[in-house]
Amino acid sequence: MSRILVLGGAGEMGSAAVADLVSRTDHELTVGDVRPEAAASLLRQLEAPERVTRVDVEDPASLAAALADVD
Repeated sequence: MSRILVLGGAGEMGSAAVADLVSRTDHELTVGDVRPEAAASLLRQLEAPERVTRVDVEDPASLAAALADVD
């Protein structure tokens, strides 16, 4: 099973991608967003495991850390 990170997953387009992945796959899905509370709320609404990481894509160290454990 793949480990997938959706960057910006709590945003308008990202949340659609997260919903699609939750409904269509059994992969381990993590939502990466600068707003982790919004990401957790989305996953609760989708009744999906709350795997969330705070990531700022404009911060290279934050982005590298988020990408370290995903496929």
